[in-house]
Amino acid sequence: MAQHGRQSAGALVLTIGVDFGNSRSGAAVHSSWDKKTSPPYASRYLGAKQKVEKIPTRISYYPDGRVKAWGALVDPQQDYYEYFKLLLEKDRQLHHGISRPDMLRRLRRLRKTPIDIVADFLREMSQAILGGRTMARRIGPDLIDIAQIRWVITVPAIWSERAKHDTRQAAFQAGMGTDVDLVSEPAAAAIFMIESAGSISPNPDKAFVVCDVGGGTIDTITHSVDGAEDLSLSEVVEGDGTMEGGAFVMERFRSHTRGRLGGARFEQMASHGRLWQLTSADFEDVYFWRES
Repeated sequence: MAQHGRQSAGALVLTIGVDFGNSRSGAAVHSSWDKKTSPPYASRYLGAKQKVEKIPTRISYYPDGRVKAWGALVDPQQDYYEYFKLLLEKDRQLHHGISRPDMLRRLRRLRKTPIDIVADFLREMSQAILGGRTMARRIGPDLIDIAQIRWVITVPAIWSERAKHDTRQAAFQAGMGTDVDLVSEPAAAAIFMIESAGSISPNPDKAFVVCDVGGGTIDTITHSVDGAEDLSLSEVVEGDGTMEGGAFVMERFRSHTRGRLGGARFEQMASHGRLWQLTSADFEDVYFWRES
């Protein structure tokens, strides 16, 4: 299969959008031979035991640096890595319990860089997408081998040019080729709201603000629609944001719980992965999703 290159007339082109999130990741596929874009890729074929749209952005390693497990296959009771996407953005400070020096120190033990760990995760994810039963059933295994693959990866609006460069470098190391397209997460959300949800009217005379509150970044950006037919967007006001989000809230909850229980008792509870999972899930359900 071709990862890049000039598109031939009538050639099968698979555009694969990867929502590479700080906490969870997902994907969707569009075929040039089919006008409809697939619904979000069934993530049970990305290692999840049940059909969900997103899988955890996690990865674990053997001591020699080989990937042991990724996504939903990671055992929460074992040592694993998460929030590593944030390491690509070096120009902004991390807050509230997520320590850049600590994460880099752990990576150095494996002789890996932030680009390396992002590349490892993207490689596992891309291989699972292309080799999954969903893709084979929808496209056909023979056609996948001859298709031109176009990868599109979401990035926060606050990503610096250096962070974007490192994202592309990680994608290249993951085997996605050199022509990977990056789209800002708020822009991707806006396109979804226009095309699928119908919550935004594609009126060229109007501007709208998208606030994307994610796991590790909060982005706000103002767009207008340049053309309704090809749905092209332009920035009216430059995007801005901060390194905040759900992951930082959860880390503060973890720190608060450790302070209430004491270090030894907390580690004893956390070592039983299922118990800490239930505690964290209950915190999310009660404080994130309760009705006001």
